[in-house]
Amino acid sequence: IHLILLGVGAFLLVFKALYFGGVYDTWAPGGGDVRKITNLTLSPSVIFGYLLKSPFGGEGWIVSVDDLEDIIGGHVWLGSICILGGIWHILTKPFAWARRALVWSGEAYLSYSLAALSIFGFIACCFVWFNNTAYPSEFYGPTGPEASQAQAFTFL
Repeated sequence: IHLILLGVGAFLLVFKALYFGGVYDTWAPGGGDVRKITNLTLSPSVIFGYLLKSPFGGEGWIVSVDDLEDIIGGHVWLGSICILGGIWHILTKPFAWARRALVWSGEAYLSYSLAALSIFGFIACCFVWFNNTAYPSEFYGPTGPEASQAQAFTFL
């Protein structure tokens, strides 16, 4: 049921962005503003194309998302995948290879969950540090490049 609840949460963000007040756009003309999203990016080649980018060098993997239409469109895909995955896990039992390969105990579930949380925490850390679209500096402080630029000006 946790996947279904995560999917519902993703769709709550989508509904907020589309119908209930909008979301803050740091790149809006005039220094940022709250706006409703009117043209979602739902193209799988665009949304899943972020996953195919290299995390190293100049491509930036999923952290390189640079407009709110892609972020909200990605949440449509993410919410759908989570809800369908939650229904799948409720209706089916694990495959035989998974039953043989994984340990089925409370401690194992906890360790799998903690490993997933650490991976997602690292990804969120990269988003906060590098992505000004998803985490605007006005709310979350300067991104890495902004902080290093400010530090360079301080020591000039």
